[in-house]
Amino acid sequence: MDLVINDMIMPLMNGTELIEIIVKEKPDVFVLFISGYSEKILVEQEIFKIGLKYRLKPFSQKDLLINIKEILASSQKKE
Repeated sequence: MDLVINDMIMPLMNGTELIEIIVKEKPDVFVLFISGYSEKILVEQEIFKIGLKYRLKPFSQKDLLINIKEILASSQKKE
């Protein structure tokens, strides 16, 4: 099981484009996007349409750990 934590907005491509590339190689990868942009911008990037998890910046280490645990727990339910 692998987890990718990635920023949604990047200079050369957006996070959705990056995940499409990664998923071609590893279709069962789990993804957590982080972003300092508003939910409005994320909607424009279509993150919600594909059901990916996200965390808005700023966030604490504790909040990030909670997100990671939730994602990994959901992966165990699928097995």
